[in-house]
Amino acid sequence: MSQPLPTRPPTRTLAPAPLLALAVLLGVTAPGRAADLQVMSVGDSITAGFLYQPRLKTLLEGSGHTVTFVGSQGSGANKHEGFSGKGIYDFVGAIPLASGSKHYITTALDTAWPSVPAGVVPVVLVHIGVNDLGHGLGRSNLTNAPQDGSGHCLAAQMFAQDSSGSWINPMGDLDGMTYGAWLKLRLDTMVDLILAHASHPRLVVAKILPIAKGNSSFQANNDNCCERIKEWNGYWAAKVASISGTDAARITIVDCFSDAEPKRVYGTVPDVSFWGDATVQQSDWVHPNSAVGGGYTLMASKFKAGIDILLSTTPAMSANWSGSVFNESAANDGTISTALTVTLTNDTFTGLNGDDFAVGGKVAASNLPSGLTLVARRTSSTVMTVTLTGAASAHANANDVANLGVTFANSAVASSTASAVTGLSVSDRRIDFNDPAGTLAWSAPNVSVTEGGSVTLTVSRIGGSAGAVGVAYASTPGTAGTADYTPVSGTLSFAAGETSKTVTVQTTQDALVEGAESFTVTLSAATGGATIGSQATTTVTIDDAVVVPAGTLAWSATTATVAEGSPVTLTVTRTGGSAGTVGVSYACTSGSAGVADYTSVTGTLSFAAGETSKTVSVQTTQDTLVEGAETFSVTLSAATGGAVLGASSSATVTISDNDGQTVTPTNSQVIASKSGCGSGSGIAVLLLGLTLAVRLRRDRIAA
Repeated sequence: MSQPLPTRPPTRTLAPAPLLALAVLLGVTAPGRAADLQVMSVGDSITAGFLYQPRLKTLLEGSGHTVTFVGSQGSGANKHEGFSGKGIYDFVGAIPLASGSKHYITTALDTAWPSVPAGVVPVVLVHIGVNDLGHGLGRSNLTNAPQDGSGHCLAAQMFAQDSSGSWINPMGDLDGMTYGAWLKLRLDTMVDLILAHASHPRLVVAKILPIAKGNSSFQANNDNCCERIKEWNGYWAAKVASISGTDAARITIVDCFSDAEPKRVYGTVPDVSFWGDATVQQSDWVHPNSAVGGGYTLMASKFKAGIDILLSTTPAMSANWSGSVFNESAANDGTISTALTVTLTNDTFTGLNGDDFAVGGKVAASNLPSGLTLVARRTSSTVMTVTLTGAASAHANANDVANLGVTFANSAVASSTASAVTGLSVSDRRIDFNDPAGTLAWSAPNVSVTEGGSVTLTVSRIGGSAGAVGVAYASTPGTAGTADYTPVSGTLSFAAGETSKTVTVQTTQDALVEGAESFTVTLSAATGGATIGSQATTTVTIDDAVVVPAGTLAWSATTATVAEGSPVTLTVTRTGGSAGTVGVSYACTSGSAGVADYTSVTGTLSFAAGETSKTVSVQTTQDTLVEGAETFSVTLSAATGGAVLGASSSATVTISDNDGQTVTPTNSQVIASKSGCGSGSGIAVLLLGLTLAVRLRRDRIAA
């Protein structure tokens, strides 16, 4: 977005110079090559009067140049960028600029020279600063300015802060700077913007007019003004001297009014004869005199001398390439992803934006691989974009190109001498085809492993091995859970040139009959430019082991009976395998038989390799109690050596009682007893007592 020329308060406007019709031919010639000049004059009312420009044109044409004035102001052949009453900060506005905005000086240059025709030399003439120093204005527009009652020079102390505070700009905030520093920043910016413009103009800046007044009441103040103007002009000169490099040949400064320095006798009225005769240089103490031989004539001759200097010192023409290598795209398909730009200094490209110079024969390529086409497209008057389109037929590393040539014809540049533009035509551009980082994937989609064994999985790197890359991996349960294998996760790191890495997973041996089970291992998060291939997941199948080599341990019988007081022997059998040494623990557990009825045993049975049975003996206890059958159990546990417990891990032992039988006497026995004892009553009581005793014993045990 262009920034329009700002409106200034009317109190800062200079009275325009009288427009006097005259034609002066000085016939002065100066060194310099004949050129087609397009001239933009920039400034205030001294420029807007368009009085020095016709004289300058006459002088330049006298040296063999053709001259055209350009600008948004004026009409016909009298074009310019002069604005009555304006200052330098009307051409250079806010710093920094709002996004999308342009300073007015940039807009003017863009409008005049969107592109520069072949053979044309753009020239900018600048005379500005009179209004910035505030000639003719009272101090009422400043805050905290000292009041001396007669001052009319706003800039009497422009390069310092006064005793009452900083100068305040009538146009707005000074961002904490003194007025002089604020103006210097805009002067610097204006020069830099002109020199940086794509049209690469020559720039002639002029020191501004030293002012004087014909009224003695203003004499002291005008002396101060002249000192500030000299200081301003000195800063102009310092800025020009600071320009270095190729830009230094495109800028110069002239002193249009050094011959018009006022002849003052301080304390008296200035030398009126100097200002009043026919040779006067200033018509109103501000503007040059337009009479023959007056101030405008002097300006024309000084600007002519500055242009001659710039034309006689031809700036070095050069080209800067943004890079030297065209790189193959990541797809590794022979296409080129890189675009290089070529930027000219002190020369311009011919043609129009968008033109492909390769099609027009203005640019040619050499050593270009088959399948590729060079495109050299103009994007501005000083910038060209060079690309390689299509796809190279052969694009392995061995097909890299180190000597791609790009040659510009003379018709490609406005100077018509491409060979004089340093760095424009080249023969050492490179084309680098990828040795890509590669694609990472499992070498097999499915693998199998026997239960209890380990499996090694391989990650392959294909399609390239450039640079160090990495990839993450992690296992995920399927029908096989984490009890069936040891989960794994981590990162595989490949050094440059490495093409494979492995991951090992251990499976778990068990005695369960499970059938085949599976889990997966997946790749993710490739780094270093590598990609993950279609085989990102591999499935591992665990084949169940049919034989348990160590065997199964169990009781040969789950029940046994033993008479009270006798030992019982129980047998542990080893079936289904007898490999290796195994062991098993055993222990008694009371039931209706307590520890008084048997001797409790615990211990471990050890089976040597090949042994298939072991025994455990338990001694029961004889007593005289009438108890009935009682039971206890013996249980197996904690199999070792890879053996497992079978279903018959507990055996129940029943103890048969042999005490306390009830005897009922027969009639004959009772009769015999009676006859053997003189009285039957004692025998009957004895028998009854025995019977009750037995019954009481049984009842107690039952209870």
